[in-house]
Amino acid sequence: MRRGMRRTNCATREAANLIAQGQRVEVVQRVLGHRDIRSTLGYAELQETQVRAGSFEPGYDDNSCMQANPRLQALAVLIGEWTTIGAHPMLPGKTFHGRATFTWLESGAFLLFQSHIDEPEIPDGVAILGTDDAVLDAGAMLYFDVRSVSREYRWTISSNVWTWSRDEPGFSQRMVFTIAEDGQSIEAKGQMSQNGQPWEPDLQSTYSRVS
Repeated sequence: MRRGMRRTNCATREAANLIAQGQRVEVVQRVLGHRDIRSTLGYAELQETQVRAGSFEPGYDDNSCMQANPRLQALAVLIGEWTTIGAHPMLPGKTFHGRATFTWLESGAFLLFQSHIDEPEIPDGVAILGTDDAVLDAGAMLYFDVRSVSREYRWTISSNVWTWSRDEPGFSQRMVFTIAEDGQSIEAKGQMSQNGQPWEPDLQSTYSRVS
């Protein structure tokens, strides 16, 4: 089977799986449309009829497709591009403008989170989210930014609240994302604690969906 055809069939199979999990057709189309074109050629071209059909060519090998991680599907509402506007208590009077993107990696095996702030005081960063089969609605997030800072966080999701946190003696941090019911905005409120001191406010941001 040609490589492009195999990828299209993989996309169709994944779409059918998402529909079977209860995702709306328009959500599935949006999710599959935010793939890395270098590794998922054909995903964005799926039409509604293909999404609903989930059909395959005779002799198609299911094992040739990377499977979407079902434990990450609770985060599918994040997929897309966002603008951000925020403030930091350590920089009073300063407003931060930026953007963020959430995309699937390897057909949904992992979730990629990229953030950029126009103002130089807040570093650009990237994070990859994954799961552990032993833990429901939770997982790990590996973070790296332009300062060469790397950290590991734990994330959880409950209803429309996504939280990631890190508990280390020198620097602890947590961020709570409250996702609007229509999925078009997010309120993010951060807290931090240094050297075992009480928690204090960190970056506060509002996310507005672009796509």
